[in-house]
Amino acid sequence: MWFWCAAALAAMGVEERRALLDEAMAGSARVVVLEWMHAEVDAGSKKVQRVVTRKTGRPDATFVRPYDLAQDLRLERGTLDAAEAVARAEAEGAIPDDALTAEGWRERLAGLEASLDALGPVLDVQTREAAVLLHAAAARAERLGEVPVETEVQGVPMSLHLWEAARLSEGVPADSRIPEDVRGAIDGVLAEVAHGRFERVGLDFSLDASFAPQTFVATHGVFLDGREVVITSVDGVVEVLPGAIDVMLTRQHGPSLAVEVEAWRGDVAVLEDASREGNRLLEGLMGALGTTPVLSPDLLEPVHAYWAERPQSAVFVAIPVAGRAGKTRVWRYDGATRRLEELP
Repeated sequence: MWFWCAAALAAMGVEERRALLDEAMAGSARVVVLEWMHAEVDAGSKKVQRVVTRKTGRPDATFVRPYDLAQDLRLERGTLDAAEAVARAEAEGAIPDDALTAEGWRERLAGLEASLDALGPVLDVQTREAAVLLHAAAARAERLGEVPVETEVQGVPMSLHLWEAARLSEGVPADSRIPEDVRGAIDGVLAEVAHGRFERVGLDFSLDASFAPQTFVATHGVFLDGREVVITSVDGVVEVLPGAIDVMLTRQHGPSLAVEVEAWRGDVAVLEDASREGNRLLEGLMGALGTTPVLSPDLLEPVHAYWAERPQSAVFVAIPVAGRAGKTRVWRYDGATRRLEELP
């Protein structure tokens, strides 16, 4: 096993750095295949894989699509353990309504909101349970702290803490640890949902018209706020209650996408949106000159974050130029210099 830091690499000479990069090649390899617009050639193309294997010398490489670069939630690590968050919420629920003044409850609200921030993204069932309890406790503190409702959901004035507690609770039995008055409020919101007061939002997991649910389900797992969802619709759309939804997509090689999706109205093209950074990188590489093109830091940031998250992997970027597998160009990413070097 080997590890390095970017500062140490930057201080090395060129030959030393290349030797360490070559050592990295002995570990796992990831190839992000960027996709030419309107072309059907992607990471699954056997011909692209053969060309890349020849250029990299890595027959064991994992080939991934551009949305693998979208990983804003994977880089966030909650500092508050789910079990500790549950304990905090339960402790809040044990405080009698009249034990604090309105100002005191507003102070408790600030503490609960800090706990929600520390909890981090909701990518598993335990964190989801903790988030429900914290949002419910925050909704109670809002009421007892006489905090005016200044937010809305699809035009309906609504505490966002109450809405999130209800949204994350949909489809599961009511949690007895939630104070009775808040449980009643959550039930009221869900009753309005059942009567069509709020429009559901579509999360679209297709990338093109060739989407096939059977193939997708066989190779991917979809988790929305920590709960697994099986996509059965022919258009790749899953309907959910509106909100800021933590989406994780997995494949055989592990998490392939983890992002927060703002979905309040209409349909949201999850994978298409997540692929935009890859599209921008493709345009930058095609417009650059030389085997080591100089690209702006913002174009390279998604690749650098991808590399930094897996320090034992060699990371490559491949482009089937004009959608032609035989014309695939390949670059190796050097994390120390934040540069892509084209392979012959």
